[in-house]
Amino acid sequence: MDETERRAYGEERLHILDALVAVLGRRNEFIELVTQSSSDEDAVARLRSEWGLSQVQAIAVLDLQIRRFAGLNRERIEDERRELMRLLQEG
Repeated sequence: MDETERRAYGEERLHILDALVAVLGRRNEFIELVTQSSSDEDAVARLRSEWGLSQVQAIAVLDLQIRRFAGLNRERIEDERRELMRLLQEG
């Protein structure tokens, strides 16, 4: 993977981590939104309009399996996010 590809991957990953941090900070609201949505498309639309997530972010957080979501560690995700931001700023 060359430098351009690494940077693009880092930026894409950071975009997803931003969404995970937002969801983890509002777990109960996220679960409520998902369970009250009539379909996946409705949940994506609501996450975009009510939470300001992008299409990619909304799909990524909805694709998480519930057991994986329950086990997510906010501190670890924020650490990874900070490290990616640092690397992207340096590069």
